[in-house]
Amino acid sequence: MPNRLTRDANGNLVPKVTIGGLPDGVVVNADIADNSITNVKINSSAGIALSKLASDPVARANHTGSQTASTISDFDSVVGSSTATLTNKTFDANGTGNSISNIENADLANSTIEAGKISYFKSTETAGTGAEADIAHGLGRTPSLVIVVPTENTTGNTLDIAEGTHDGTNVKVTAPATCKFVVYAL
Repeated sequence: MPNRLTRDANGNLVPKVTIGGLPDGVVVNADIADNSITNVKINSSAGIALSKLASDPVARANHTGSQTASTISDFDSVVGSSTATLTNKTFDANGTGNSISNIENADLANSTIEAGKISYFKSTETAGTGAEADIAHGLGRTPSLVIVVPTENTTGNTLDIAEGTHDGTNVKVTAPATCKFVVYAL
């Protein structure tokens, strides 16, 4: 015959309930051992206050990992339909901290850059002296390209023209006294 009695917290024998549930108020907090209620024993329709959980599952600070774009309802309307390219996207490249890099010449469409928007310098004709000449360019930066074009060669011999280390103020050119030249700097 099965045992139908059990002992309560005070050691008294009490009837053991084995079928059905207990009426409201029969079991109190003191009767429930710590950590004895598990997820399996909680009805799926139970409304548990977030304050009763160890951590708030809704709080942003408790979210980690990544989320695929397809699960975000307004992703396409906010970001756009193309996530792989910037086709037809506009942004302020002149804004503080913004820049564009790694653009190859082959990627630029014809007439993309207007000549009037390129900072360049063209010197007046300068006579060579055999010593390094400092030619102020006014670009406000070290030129990325310098072209020295001889305009006069009084001897007709081969000219030896050398560029020095250009800086944010001057283009450095050494040319023989037998020639004149013009400098282009970009």
